[in-house]
Amino acid sequence: MRLLPRTRVAASLASLTVVAAGVLAVPGTVAAPAASAATTVGSSACLGYSGLDNPRLLNGDPKADLVGFVMRDGFKAPGIAAKVVGNGNGNVTWRQPSLGVSGTAWLHSLKWLGSLLSQDRDFTYPRKPYWRNYTAAEKNAQYARAVAVTKDWVADNPSWEKTDPRGSTRGIVSNAGHRLQFLLCLRQTVGAQGWLDSTIARHVAFLIGSSSDKLSNRRDADSRRYVYSNWKPAADWPRWQGPNNIGLDQSLGVISAGCELGRQDWLNVGLRRIGKHANKVYDAQGVDNEQAPGYSAYNFGLWTKTLDRLQTCGALSVGVGAQLQNAVSFIAAAHRPDGKLEQLGDTKAVASPIYGTVAEYAATQGASGPRPTERVGVYNSRTNGGYVFGRSGWGTDRPFAQESFYSLRFGAGRMYHGHDDHTSVTFYARGQQILTDGGHSGYTKGKYRDYIISPEAHNLVTVDGLKHERYAKTSLTKATLSDSGDSFVVVDKPYAGVTRQRSVLTTLTPQPDAMIVADTLTSSTKRHYNQLWHLGTPFVASPSGNGAVATSGDTTVHVLPIAVTGGAATATKIVRGATSPYQGWTSPSPGTRQAVSTVVVGATGGKVTMLTAVVPAAAGAAVSATATPNGTGGYAITLTIGDRTVNATLAADGALSR
Repeated sequence: MRLLPRTRVAASLASLTVVAAGVLAVPGTVAAPAASAATTVGSSACLGYSGLDNPRLLNGDPKADLVGFVMRDGFKAPGIAAKVVGNGNGNVTWRQPSLGVSGTAWLHSLKWLGSLLSQDRDFTYPRKPYWRNYTAAEKNAQYARAVAVTKDWVADNPSWEKTDPRGSTRGIVSNAGHRLQFLLCLRQTVGAQGWLDSTIARHVAFLIGSSSDKLSNRRDADSRRYVYSNWKPAADWPRWQGPNNIGLDQSLGVISAGCELGRQDWLNVGLRRIGKHANKVYDAQGVDNEQAPGYSAYNFGLWTKTLDRLQTCGALSVGVGAQLQNAVSFIAAAHRPDGKLEQLGDTKAVASPIYGTVAEYAATQGASGPRPTERVGVYNSRTNGGYVFGRSGWGTDRPFAQESFYSLRFGAGRMYHGHDDHTSVTFYARGQQILTDGGHSGYTKGKYRDYIISPEAHNLVTVDGLKHERYAKTSLTKATLSDSGDSFVVVDKPYAGVTRQRSVLTTLTPQPDAMIVADTLTSSTKRHYNQLWHLGTPFVASPSGNGAVATSGDTTVHVLPIAVTGGAATATKIVRGATSPYQGWTSPSPGTRQAVSTVVVGATGGKVTMLTAVVPAAAGAAVSATATPNGTGGYAITLTIGDRTVNATLAADGALSR
């Protein structure tokens, strides 16, 4: 992930629609011959440094001396500890295994040098106004250091294209698009230089490919794939990463290089790829294809930047403006009452404001920005849909932080930054995370990353002895929104021979907060099913009856197995911080791990319905649940929470309602 600078976009969203109204017209699929001389094809401003030039990155202080740190060959990236990576004179050790996959990628992006180019003020000045402008000599020294480190990278990485894109140092090639963007910013700062222009051209050539590359599709020049003999095992790899954020960064670099160096042939390729991407990235509801709200916010920034770049580089356009307007609402809906994004897919638990929009309101807990109007967002398009975000309100009837919130996942099978989280729920109430997601651990391969992505890290049902199918689709078959409670039914077949149906009913403040879930598992063979409930980090669970309880502050969470029909209940287990295998963990951000209590409610049988309630109540309040046959093949459910009750119905088909 990345740190993005603050951006205010409300005023520009209307203009984005105008930009998007045009039709992208580009030449054919075969790149034109290399231009013999630079020609004017537009202009290109620096694309920025993905937030790596922001002084806050160093220690959270907006006046931190990031420039001084970088001048000492200091490196810092989001989620990566600050580290000196050179000798203090621009001679950097580029092999840094301790940085991990993400750190290596950002190191080789060169964007961490961005502050040397972008920062004009020294905030360490000891007298009022406590800042000063850098002198011309100081800025020249900073520019010279950026050039020196870049030349050092070129000299020390003579065969960077041959890096295996599947290995631990894959960031060297996966971040080639980011590095190209930096090289262009450097050129715009220090001027055209032979070595720099040849390095830029080499990066563009790598991203575009050549006629000797293998084609996945004979008619599509953007399907080029390459391989080197040093890769073990050998397997070809795509030049262009396609319609995702990496592919967009690559295309932005190629387009900007075409504009900056006057290469219409490069520009043509970048525009063609951008056009293909635009057709796939957003659906009509503004949901992108990354399967992670954190990347939805990142992609919003990338696409607004893309539209701006297309305007400055020849007044070109693509049709994503209307979807971007809807994307803002999606991003707002994905924020919890604590002002942080819900951690679905590879999403960090951080605020993601888009200033001047409803996403600012959500991320600032209602302190600023226009207030959203929709209490529940159901995002269910055939392509990118698969989310429900519901809440009790937006801070008008009670403090924003005291609102309640839930999420539900479904949709197309896992891809890009998604996890195996279909049918999973999360829950936030009484100012705390009640049910949490596995979170975002970063991209370092290993058993922990495998766990975080897996079904076992989410609040859903797993089946013993069967492999989960990552490409299985989950369908939303019913949705009812009401002030008395929201209910949904989702169905899928992620395990061979097993149909999994989940019905979810939530009641939110000012009613008693409660989530009732009925899981119906159908198999011709007797199976053992595990209903997983990952409690928020502060809640340390202990057994209570056939369920579990956990208290944090003034809130006690009750996990209440109410009934099992068609099979037999098995003993409830509680797992916290286990490592063999991994269970009971969450990662609020890459590089962090926090133990959580996972309550495992079990059952065996062929066709089994597992009825469970999760109730966050005032500490000390008596909480109980009953299910009574209603004569129509279903059950009447009663939750008693202190002196209040929640009544619901479980129909014979396994659907919950009020």
